[in-house]
Amino acid sequence: MNLTKVVVQNGNVDLALKKFKAKVARSGVPSEIKKRKHYEKPGVKRRNEIKEGIKNSHKKKSRLIMYEKINEDLKNAMKEKDTFKLSVLRMLKSALQLEQIAKKHELDDNEVAAVLKNKLKFVKTHLKNTKNMIKQNLLNL
Repeated sequence: MNLTKVVVQNGNVDLALKKFKAKVARSGVPSEIKKRKHYEKPGVKRRNEIKEGIKNSHKKKSRLIMYEKINEDLKNAMKEKDTFKLSVLRMLKSALQLEQIAKKHELDDNEVAAVLKNKLKFVKTHLKNTKNMIKQNLLNL
């Protein structure tokens, strides 16, 4: 049995409790308790693990399909010398890469969709602001 020791400094019990909870969570005790809450037959356990593996493999495949699609469109835009499409696809690809670096894991479909939605919102607001500036310039002439 492992004992976890947490020292209370300057009477700050809340901080000590927070550190204790973090140590317990890192040790894996809460997840082990959840696993042992209900008994699972070995066959059922194996089936669930296989299902979970299949779910995770689909996530990776769909993510790769999105990246492959963007890369393929990027290559086609280069071949067609479509500079506008090329710049948009490069912007999307860089945004996805930055988000992946920030999250420190491969992005799933929901996260990719969120990044794309965020970029679309940014472009729409930028376009709206540009139109307003053009109108103001025309009115000032």
